[in-house]
Amino acid sequence: MSRVFQVSAHGKGDVQGNYWVNVWNYFVEGDDTTSPLEVAQDLAAQWQSAVLDSYRALIPSDVTILALKVRCVSAGGGPSVIVALSMPGASADQAQTTGTSPNVAWYPTTTPWKIGHTYLPAVDVVSFINGAFVGSYIILVTTWINDMLAPIVGLPGGNTATFALLDKETMVSNIVFTGLLRPKITLMNRRTLPNVF
Repeated sequence: MSRVFQVSAHGKGDVQGNYWVNVWNYFVEGDDTTSPLEVAQDLAAQWQSAVLDSYRALIPSDVTILALKVRCVSAGGGPSVIVALSMPGASADQAQTTGTSPNVAWYPTTTPWKIGHTYLPAVDVVSFINGAFVGSYIILVTTWINDMLAPIVGLPGGNTATFALLDKETMVSNIVFTGLLRPKITLMNRRTLPNVF
C-alpha cells in the first residue's frame, strides 16, 4: 500500500515581514501499518538531513525559515509533526524584494502536462541581474532539484518516500521525474496571510 505525506516549509521575509509557505508531497510506499506519526517524524528528520541545506542555499539571508511541517494527507490522514527551525536563509546576500519569486516547475512522469510549481520566497540581490538568473544560482537550484528527486529511504516499516505531485480532486499522486528553474521571475502579490500551523 501507499500513502501521501506533505512536507511544508513555513517562513517570514524580513523586508516587509511577509509570511510564506512552500509545500511538497511525497508518495510513501511500503508497510502501511506503520503509524503516520512515526513515518512523519522520520520523514521530517530525513528531509532536514537530505534536502534542507540545498533549499536554504536558495533563500536570502534576511528571510527566515520558521518551521517544517510534515503530515499524512491520504488514507485517513494523521497528526502533524512540526519542527521549529527559526533559521535564516544560507545565501550570503539579502533579498531584492519580497514580491519576486524564482519559479521551479516540477514535471510528473504520468501526466507531464500537469506540472507543479515551487515559488521560492525571494531571490537575493546578486542572483538575478539584468532580467536573468546568474550561473552560480542556477547551479544551486539544480543541486536542490536533485536532492528533491532523490528518494528518501529507510523510513519506519521499510517505507520509501518519493517526491510527487498530488491531484487534490482524485488524491492520486504522480512521481516527479524532473524540475526546471523557469527563466522569468514570478511576481507574488498575496503573501501577507498569517502563518497558521
